[in-house]
Amino acid sequence: MHLSLPAYDGLPGVAYRIQGRVVSAYAKIVRDPGACALIRWHWWRSTRNKLRDRCVEEYIQHVVQKKSDCHIDGLVADMSTLSRFWLREEYRSVCLLRHYQAMLGNSLTAQWLPPVCLEARDGLVVMSHYLQDIRRSRLNNEKTTITPPLSQQDISVIDQCEWFLDTPQIYAFLRDDAYTESEATYIESQKSRVFKFR
Repeated sequence: MHLSLPAYDGLPGVAYRIQGRVVSAYAKIVRDPGACALIRWHWWRSTRNKLRDRCVEEYIQHVVQKKSDCHIDGLVADMSTLSRFWLREEYRSVCLLRHYQAMLGNSLTAQWLPPVCLEARDGLVVMSHYLQDIRRSRLNNEKTTITPPLSQQDISVIDQCEWFLDTPQIYAFLRDDAYTESEATYIESQKSRVFKFR
């Protein structure tokens, strides 16, 4: 046991990881990625950030079927307005951001979504870097002067692009490694659709 402790930051590191697993299981039970914020104790340190990010990632992999599973109405353009103490909002936003990335940034939907949706996925990548910059500025107690990369109009387009998709079906295909006949049929049926933006 003592040989593995340095890799885990000693006994506190082992305790953090146990806490991370318990909270991750709890988040899946209550079906809320905001529960990942319960991984506390020096929340600004990188180990805890990694554990919370892993908690959200596992939540998305095992629970999320649709946008509402992230327990948030929509993305906020200015992430600096999210509470720095009540981290639930931040991790719900992270969940939604990654949900949009999963839906717009995979090889299946790239075959039929309109070009504007495929361009929007690049904005989502920039948005995730923007959130990391916000976190760093909080860590260093700096005033945030970073301009949000997405406007409300961009977010509206992303929301509509996601609305075009049968997200539970897309997740089913993405989570199953085997390429099936039903997947090929589904892709062909989607290619014939006409997408109209509001």
